[in-house]
This record gives sequence, C-alpha cells and structure tokens, in this order.
Amino acid sequence: MLMSEFNDRMDAQRRVLEAVNRHGRFREELCGISRKAIERWIHANHINPTGDVAGILIKISSRLFFLSTKSQEQVAERYRVLSLQLQSLQRDLAAAIDRTCPTSQSPNVCRGERKRRAGQTTPH
Repeated sequence: MLMSEFNDRMDAQRRVLEAVNRHGRFREELCGISRKAIERWIHANHINPTGDVAGILIKISSRLFFLSTKSQEQVAERYRVLSLQLQSLQRDLAAAIDRTCPTSQSPNVCRGERKRRAGQTTPH
C-alpha cells in the first residue's frame, strides 16, 4: 500500500509539472513543486503571486507535502480526501493556466509577463 501511495504522489507531481510546462507558455519551466521551487518559478515568470495559478500550485504543494510526511495509519481517511482534492486542484490548475496564458498567444508570453513588459523600457 505505501509504495502505491508513493507512486500516486509521484504521478500527481508529474501531472502538475506537465500541466504547467506544456506548450512552452512560460519563460522558465517549473522544475519541482516544493514551495521554494514554486516561488522561484513565480518570480522568474512574473506570475501574480496572489493569482489563481500561484494559489493552486501552493495548495497542491502543501497537500502533497502533508501526505508525504505523515504515517499513513494516522491519515488513511484524510489521505483519500486529499487525493480527491488533488485531482480537483489539478483540473483547476489547468483551467487557471489556460485563462492566464491562452495557447493563441506567443510562446513564453503570458498576461502577467506582457503587462510587466509593457511598462518596461530595458530588460533586467
């Protein structure tokens, strides 16, 4: 059972990274779902840190972290509930990315980045 739960968490992480990184929508890819990796990615891509994409990624990160650090005997029912929440959050993440950065836009240019670029005269 524990190996299956571990594999499920790894699959969930992989699906999140694929959802974020597909289609080259962001200047830099998200390389992990730790809080620090997400914060770095948000900063590098000029993503609104209080927007939907950032918020959903942080929720996913905290739930996966919780599941990875608790004894499964202590959280068996909670694990099932959080697993269902993760599936819902993954769908929400894909929808938020689509709203923030439609595929019809130029690659690597999303709404947050485009707004920042509009007011900038020289690259940093």
